Amino acid sequence: MRVPKWMSVLLAVACGAVVSSCGRETNTAPNTSGAAREVTFGCLTSLTGEGATYGLATRRGVDLALEEINRKRPPGKPRVAVVYEDDRLDATVGRTAFQKLVSVNHVPAVLGAFGSSVTLAIAPIAEQNKIVLFSASSTADEIRSAGKYVFRNVPTNSTQGATAAQFVRDRLH
Repeated sequence: MRVPKWMSVLLAVACGAVVSSCGRETNTAPNTSGAAREVTFGCLTSLTGEGATYGLATRRGVDLALEEINRKRPPGKPRVAVVYEDDRLDATVGRTAFQKLVSVNHVPAVLGAFGSSVTLAIAPIAEQNKIVLFSASSTADEIRSAGKYVFRNVPTNSTQGATAAQFVRDRLH
């Protein structure tokens, strides 16, 4: 399956932001070979259940982008790794999975969740722990006020219709 270019670009930007600006140590220790540290971030998505089609596509896209990012990283810069957690598109499961990424894996940022209900459920945990949460698909209007550590790059539910109509008018007509 071909991964959309936007997904690779999105992940590259998110990884770059995590690596360059978080300033938070991850759970990895320096190795004895003198190689650079590894920066690990989380990816919370639906790997099973009704959203698995999207979650598995996200995983393939993230894996491809990480492969490219790590292949092109400058010498001495840390490798980027990801820890996946399955939210099954369920808010309760998502909270537990996100808490594990925070408390066990000590990630500075999380890509996901796919569903707005999960994003809204984990936003307070992200805020409390100052973990950057970036969703490329959560559209609920309430996410705009979910906190200063919660981001997305998709229009809200209330603006999608107008945005689509404007696109059709401006680009397709």
